[in-house]
Amino acid sequence: MEIFTILLFSAALIGCVAAQISVLYALVAGYLIFCAYALFKKYTAAQILKMSLDGIRTIRNILIIFVLIGMLTALWRAMGVSEFFTGGAILSGIFFGDRCSPVSTSALLVAELTGTDVFQNIRRMLRTAAVPFAVTCAVYLAAGFAAPQTAGQSVDMQSLFSESFRLGWAALIPALLILILSLLKIDVKVTMLASVVAAAAICLLYQHMPLAQLPRLLVMGYHTADAQIASMLNGGGVRSMLNVAAIVCLSSSYAGIFAGTGLLDSLKARVAALGGRTSAFFVVFCVSVAAAIIACNQTLTIMLAHQVCGTVEPDAQQFAVDLGDTAVVLAPLVPWSIAGAVPLASIGAPTVCLAAACYLYALPLWQLLVRSISAKKQAAHVLEK
Repeated sequence: MEIFTILLFSAALIGCVAAQISVLYALVAGYLIFCAYALFKKYTAAQILKMSLDGIRTIRNILIIFVLIGMLTALWRAMGVSEFFTGGAILSGIFFGDRCSPVSTSALLVAELTGTDVFQNIRRMLRTAAVPFAVTCAVYLAAGFAAPQTAGQSVDMQSLFSESFRLGWAALIPALLILILSLLKIDVKVTMLASVVAAAAICLLYQHMPLAQLPRLLVMGYHTADAQIASMLNGGGVRSMLNVAAIVCLSSSYAGIFAGTGLLDSLKARVAALGGRTSAFFVVFCVSVAAAIIACNQTLTIMLAHQVCGTVEPDAQQFAVDLGDTAVVLAPLVPWSIAGAVPLASIGAPTVCLAAACYLYALPLWQLLVRSISAKKQAAHVLEK
């Protein structure tokens, strides 16, 4: 029955991908499927609802942060901060920053699930990412030199933005607050709230935005009539986070139902046995690949990998790093996953660009190599004794 339930959910996901409709519909169908499974196992509707809410409670802080991110992105766009700063500080990119930014939702989710400190995780993940990041930079540098040089039409960005915004160092204060408070290890919600307040003040006092426009900006996002600026800055706001918040809530409710009904218990036992024969990292890697293929989004990939592999690695801090080195970066490599498809679509890039995402390949493969060598050394040391 467990295998049939998971296959039915997989069919719903594949159907959405094939029909090119939002994966959110598949997640809703999945929730109904898993509720039906729980009913089949003689759980009451009240018990199923409690399981769902228990799962969502584990990520309640993430939902608060989603609201702050929505407001912050809208405010930053209305200050005229470039796309580079907005993406780097809030979304943290798909590659290096998504793991290592204290305001990255994936880093926060991993910390929340494993009960670890996000700043400690980041410090350790920076170490595991050093070599893959250097290799990635070298590959792109070589590709840049090898590419034929073509002349293109340059755009005077300063002139373009100065027509709609008042430029100056004051506009960078919210971004600087994110960086400084993060370095001081201030709570992420406090850090983002401070940046929201600073950005709102700059919009009103420095950019001279009418006070009446601020609430709409926070909820609906930034919008401008200028076509060139709109292509770079339009968006943000709390509304922009509703879809991802719905995905996270549904994924979390799955986790609650899985834990309450024991749907994944047989799979977890097999995974634990595999971990005993190989290594914890290898198991997390394999489960993350399978979860990414099935889940179609980064959040559910992380949560499934966490739930299935939770007993394989007893060290919570190491497990958090392992998730960051596998589930977080492997999910975007699945062509039908919204983790990679949405960012590519937002910049008008084709799906084939995933093949050039060197960092997403280099990080897990490098860690597989490092952990394999380490395991062999430990085995040799044991034999010597």
